[in-house]
Amino acid sequence: KPSPPVKDDTIRRVLAFFLLISAVLIVVAVTAVRNINRSVSTSDWVNHTHAVILETEALRSALFVGDGTLHTYVSTGDARDLAACREALANVTDHLEIINALTRQEPVQHEQIIQLESMISQRAGFIQGVLAARQAGNMEGVRAMLAADSGGATLREIERRLQKLKSEELALLTERDTASFLQAQTTRWTVWAGVALDVLLLGGVAWLIRDDLAAR
Repeated sequence: KPSPPVKDDTIRRVLAFFLLISAVLIVVAVTAVRNINRSVSTSDWVNHTHAVILETEALRSALFVGDGTLHTYVSTGDARDLAACREALANVTDHLEIINALTRQEPVQHEQIIQLESMISQRAGFIQGVLAARQAGNMEGVRAMLAADSGGATLREIERRLQKLKSEELALLTERDTASFLQAQTTRWTVWAGVALDVLLLGGVAWLIRDDLAAR
């Protein structure tokens, strides 16, 4: 004897369950993709912030190396000290160009770099002037320039501003690290919640089919 057909209301319920399952899958997929895209964007900003911090520290280090080797060259007159000082100044220029480019999309930090650029250019000009006087054997001129720079007020101000910039970037790094972590957590919970809901819905479908078979 042939089995009776599945009841229409059971078919409708099964279809409704499958539509719900499909809707959950779509919502999970769209939400996950959006969160992943945001997470990638945030990770890029985290890497960018790390780069700014490293370049800020490298710029500060190169500037102090240049200042130190200047005084060494003034004392020794050694060509190697002169070359080291010029190399440090070249590094200052390179790091300044890089950090200038990195902060172009950050108006507040970029404005600070523009101000620093002017001060650093003045400092580099001072160092070049002392080097030129020392090479020419004008020790009196060298002593006069170094005496006028007694205490290195300009250098200390540059260091203070670089430290301020670094502190601001570290604060941004903390903020962006937190945002990246929260986005990753949201993605995990969305995916697992969607999987759990779909498992429950599939269980409901199985129960409906089993109930209908039992009824027949």
